[in-house]
Amino acid sequence: MAAMKHAILAGALVAAACAATRTRDPLEPAISLAAAESAFAAQSVRENARAAFLANFADDGVLVRNGWAPARPTLEAQSPAPTTLEWRPVHVEAARAGDLGISTGPWTLTPHDKARAPLHGQFVSAWRRAGERWKVIADIGIVNPGPVLAGAKLEARVAPGAGDGDAASLARAEHAFAQRSIHGGMREAMREHGSENLRFYREGHAPWLLPARWLPLEAADESAVEFTVEDAQVSRSGDLGFARGTWVQPHEGRRGVWLRAWRRESGTWRVALAVAHATP
Repeated sequence: MAAMKHAILAGALVAAACAATRTRDPLEPAISLAAAESAFAAQSVRENARAAFLANFADDGVLVRNGWAPARPTLEAQSPAPTTLEWRPVHVEAARAGDLGISTGPWTLTPHDKARAPLHGQFVSAWRRAGERWKVIADIGIVNPGPVLAGAKLEARVAPGAGDGDAASLARAEHAFAQRSIHGGMREAMREHGSENLRFYREGHAPWLLPARWLPLEAADESAVEFTVEDAQVSRSGDLGFARGTWVQPHEGRRGVWLRAWRRESGTWRVALAVAHATP
């Protein structure tokens, strides 16, 4: 009788595990990331941006303050600004392993002084999940005229297919991208290494959402750009990664910071999203 009970219990556990496997939503990593971004944004409006950032950034997270800066000590040294920062995700992509993801969408900064006009732009955040909690590990954005993408619907996706990428292959892809940018300019680098499903962000412009080969000259010219990588991370599933660092246009004397999200497509790393921010 005891043996029979054990057999019945074991069978029930196997059936339950199979049912859980069958019913697990493959979009869960992206859906949970979108929920985390939305909750982050809601806290910013409910309390203030400083409190929301401190609650949602990882201990090693970074943001842009005249260059990449450690988020927590930078924010802890500041007082809440007399503004309301609102945003929402319109595009979220997560790795199949559910440990890494990218979120982006429009933001609006409204001064409490009604005599000052609000500012609009787009944010890009890289997230990492440990256990059940998503945390921001890098945040960057641009300013653009007006409430661009304010009415866009949320697109939540998981990186397609089984990934075979790793840190070494992403480093090689970044090196090849940087070499092409030095010798052919940013547009040629994007045309060579960008995805057919590209999001390209440039300060002062609405995002370009198009195949990389269609990127116009106004989006990225042919001037040489030198990129330096400060950090790069790849999902355990090998299908999504990101890199960030600094850039310089030596002939124009311009410099700034950048972030690129890379997606594994047919055995090759392709840039899924690229954003750059100029610094003094």
